[in-house]
Amino acid sequence: MRTELIAFVRGPLGCGCPDEVFSDLRIEHRPEIFAGLPVESVLEIGGRLLVVVCAPATWQEFDDALEQILEAGTRARDATSFNRLRVVAATPDPTAAQPDLTFHFSRLSNTDERTFLHVLEPTQVPKVLLSHERE
Repeated sequence: MRTELIAFVRGPLGCGCPDEVFSDLRIEHRPEIFAGLPVESVLEIGGRLLVVVCAPATWQEFDDALEQILEAGTRARDATSFNRLRVVAATPDPTAAQPDLTFHFSRLSNTDERTFLHVLEPTQVPKVLLSHERE
């Protein structure tokens, strides 16, 4: 599982985190701070990187909740002194979703240079991060 998480962060998310950051990996499924939002899990990496994984039924559902997800994620990032927040939208049709989600993300006032959006296919996300997929 650890190897898969590292490959995910370094691959689809494009993070260049050094090896020592991966010494502490924590996953929380359906965290309370995101109650009512399509957030499956939060991955905390070495006290530096916070990854919020969303797997909504449709990308439009994610789009409708994007501002609230970013608000809660930014609060969590800043309260715990993480360096970066990466929000992942795992959607079956990332090609259709990418332009609209990227545009919406760019127009929000609660983003900064430490906040990133990734639109991926669910198959690109480790199953352990998708609560409906975990064992």
